[in-house]
Amino acid sequence: MNIYLILILTILVLNNVRKNQRISDKLFCIIICALFILITGLRHNVVGSDTTVYYLQFQEIKQMSLANIIALGKRDFGFFIFEWLVAKCFHDFVVLTLSVACVFYIPITLLIYRYSEDKGLSYLILMAFMFFQFSMTGVRQTMALGFAIMCMLELLKEKKNIVRVVIWFWLGTIVHRSCLIILPFLLIYLFRRSRIIAKSCLVILPIAFLFRGQLTVMASSIFENLGFELEQYGGGSGGLTTFLVYLLLFVWGMFFTYIGEADYELQPLWLSMMGVATVLQVFVLVNSVFFRVVWYYSIFLTIYIPKMICASRVEGRSYALINYAILFGLLYMYLGITIGSANVLPYQFFWQGL
Repeated sequence: MNIYLILILTILVLNNVRKNQRISDKLFCIIICALFILITGLRHNVVGSDTTVYYLQFQEIKQMSLANIIALGKRDFGFFIFEWLVAKCFHDFVVLTLSVACVFYIPITLLIYRYSEDKGLSYLILMAFMFFQFSMTGVRQTMALGFAIMCMLELLKEKKNIVRVVIWFWLGTIVHRSCLIILPFLLIYLFRRSRIIAKSCLVILPIAFLFRGQLTVMASSIFENLGFELEQYGGGSGGLTTFLVYLLLFVWGMFFTYIGEADYELQPLWLSMMGVATVLQVFVLVNSVFFRVVWYYSIFLTIYIPKMICASRVEGRSYALINYAILFGLLYMYLGITIGSANVLPYQFFWQGL
């Protein structure tokens, strides 16, 4: 637990130094990104719920030929070929975890550096909303999420390269097929200057909530036909709490932020991403495995929340109170709720014994 506390303190202290312009945004992001990569990549193979499974799989794949890997006919063949290459070239599982950490945290850092209004807050959001914990357990989807972010970052550029967009998307889907869920982002991008998608989500939400059982069954069937393996898990209080948090953030963005004022407006693009994430979170209430779908959109909480704060129609003391409330809320979420999830406690480096 100590290493996580040190990470939080480092983010808070350096973010304050950054705000006082004693270090640049770029240097701050590089330092914090490096810390996340080192903590995630250098972990022991018992840290993270699925890490041991991936470790044993790595040892097995190390003994196989490329022809054997291809013959397995695995759905996410890209990851298994990558894992085989690492096993043959480096023979060490920690190289795999470090590589996965880089594929995830470098795109996340680029996203935060380019678009976040508060870089430090964005990294705390990663921790509070369990993205940090997930990066230490869901190895394949962690990579896919990194490629998905690169795909969307390329699409958001003024001078975009469509070939790169396709390559990043292809890499994501061959690593974990769930990456297909980012295809609706194209629609969000087309309407990036309009609130029509956000407004549509607001209308859809009560309907989706009322018929969540039937809709989840239908969605599960569609995803399984596409080749997903959706295990049946129940919903839980955690899913409901997360849904209520998403809903509060979405409603606040819709009704309590500036509209049409260039310097303060919460851009429709980010509002639409929040709306889609909130609608998708309804499915998690029935089957918690749908969090794997939601996270391709909820990862943009790292951008949405800081922008929402800046665009809020409050001033002076009220603005400061909102800032502190969100900061302490995130710290409580992480230290009081999510820090012990995904079997990341106690933390140990790969060279340490148990």
